[in-house]
Amino acid sequence: FVDDLVSRRTGEIRRMLEELGWRALVGVRRSWGGPPETFPLDAASGVVHADFVSLEVTGLLVDENARAQAEQVTTYARGVGAGKPVIWRSVAAEAGALDQQAEQVQVLLNLALRSHAAGVLVPPLAGGWAQPDYGLTFPDGRWRPAGDQMRRFNLRVRREVTPPPSWQ
Repeated sequence: FVDDLVSRRTGEIRRMLEELGWRALVGVRRSWGGPPETFPLDAASGVVHADFVSLEVTGLLVDENARAQAEQVTTYARGVGAGKPVIWRSVAAEAGALDQQAEQVQVLLNLALRSHAAGVLVPPLAGGWAQPDYGLTFPDGRWRPAGDQMRRFNLRVRREVTPPPSWQ
């Protein structure tokens, strides 16, 4: 029932934007189904009206089982979306030492690449003011270790892009 309702509402939003003449990409934001406090909607709900699926990956660093499940959900979302891109949202470190945050960001970025995610959104870009403090830059604009990891990863992705086979 909920998946059907969400799908119908997503279609209404899409049609309204088109009637208004607004050109916009429409995505459906879904949880990867990890922490029990999240309410996961099936990635299939609303995807017929969307241009991409956006998976919320907060809490993915809990353990290896969570990471394996997120990879499976990414593949599933791409499958039910008829190959539409899957973007990971909230790719960020937990609170901790700067070097530890950089390692956590690297783990998430590697997993996104291995899962064939089409992109990642890393919040927030300016560190220091966010609670918990896990940004990519210091308040004065200098790169933090996690930001340096992201910059190196961007260069690496350009060399290692591996699109998934069409049957996946």
